[in-house]
Amino acid sequence: MNIMTVGVDGGNNEVKLYGENGAMKFSSLIGEYRERKLESKFSEDDIVFEYNGRKGFAGTLAQFESEFSASRKGDSKAHEDFLLRVLIGLHRYAEETNFNIIVGQPINKHINSEKVKMRTLLTGSHEITVNDMKKDITIHRTEVAAEGATAFFSNTKSGLVRILDFGSGTVNAGTLYDGKYIDRDSFS
Repeated sequence: MNIMTVGVDGGNNEVKLYGENGAMKFSSLIGEYRERKLESKFSEDDIVFEYNGRKGFAGTLAQFESEFSASRKGDSKAHEDFLLRVLIGLHRYAEETNFNIIVGQPINKHINSEKVKMRTLLTGSHEITVNDMKKDITIHRTEVAAEGATAFFSNTKSGLVRILDFGSGTVNAGTLYDGKYIDRDSFS
């Protein structure tokens, strides 16, 4: 069995994925489903999903065709919209159905209880249909990283390093010294 490792940022503006297939991103909007009489194609990111009895629009289709499209904001990402963003992203990213994933959690909520909630939410088997293609996705392992501050590891430096990550719903400020987090100087 092949297990693909993918980094997933289920952000409030865009869902971004990176793994062996390179980078991918799409609008993170989630909205209600409705029957359409006039079916226009807005972009490659027009998404109709079905998950756990819920049917809806996502991406550009949610932007143009849902009355209540939104992106849930807040310190914690342990909620169903985040799960949907991750699953839709994995579904679209690869033909594979077995994954290990790394996701970010804002620094203020990067605590054990929140990380356990995220692992519980994401890890396991999920049946999701995206644009009439059903997949049984299994997430074998979920790791939760400090949002924004982990950018340090893409370009390490010695000494004091401060990182600002401006997201659409959260701003994270991470401080590291020789690659070690300084909690006192890190916050969302």
